[in-house]
Amino acid sequence: MDLNVKLSFTKEDFLKNRILIIGIAIALISVWHGYNNIYKATITSIQKVKKDIYNEGVSIDISKRLSALNKEVKGYEDYFAKETDVLWLMDKVSRFAGDSGLKIISVNSRPCSPLKTFLYCNVNIVTTGTFHQLGDFISSIESSNEFMHVEKLSFDKSNESAFRGGEKPLSANIVIATYFRK
Repeated sequence: MDLNVKLSFTKEDFLKNRILIIGIAIALISVWHGYNNIYKATITSIQKVKKDIYNEGVSIDISKRLSALNKEVKGYEDYFAKETDVLWLMDKVSRFAGDSGLKIISVNSRPCSPLKTFLYCNVNIVTTGTFHQLGDFISSIESSNEFMHVEKLSFDKSNESAFRGGEKPLSANIVIATYFRK
């Protein structure tokens, strides 16, 4: 058996095998072209579609979260005043004071302050009444269906016996605040 391999081509060998050589060249060019122009483009396209699917999923997730937060906020809308006027707050405070038996001595208010999505309003009232009437008033403010709260409370300490729960009148300075939706 002869293991000598002929590694050189002559012109005659080339001419005899030119169809084979041209076929191999065309095959190599086709593989190169297919890899660079078809395979790479397809891989890039698949990666782009995967990224778009991921981004769409993230977008849907964010949309679901925003929708849930919006529903949660809407659940609290009933607790905010319908009017955006400090007179509404003054009217509510006056009614709660009357229902609890407190006497309002004076009422002061300032213009509402704008926040990002709300208006902050407060009224400062000076009242007189018994310790229990004052407690009923504060309780009615804090437990009302509208969102308002006692922000500050101070007492006139000239009548200390009124603090012991007696029926003597007690003077109090109260700041009551609320928030309105813009």
